Amino acid sequence: MKGTVTIKGNGKTLKWSSKQIIDWDAEDRLKVEHGNIIGNVNSKVYHTENCMSLPLEKNRVYFDSAEDAEAAGYRKCGMCVK
Repeated sequence: MKGTVTIKGNGKTLKWSSKQIIDWDAEDRLKVEHGNIIGNVNSKVYHTENCMSLPLEKNRVYFDSAEDAEAAGYRKCGMCVK
């Protein structure tokens, strides 16, 4: 994963912030080997583990929750997620 860390100081204190960037075209696609929500890195759609429309293993990314998937920019599958 790639990202940006910003550090600002005023001579007395430091404040920092970070932003994570996921490079989906990278050879080492993000795969968290747990979680029951499965996203498709190409379509940006997430599914439950029992969906009939699951992506190929090489196109999967795993999330712990639907909220995590949506925070990463994925939308729900119309067939399996209500």
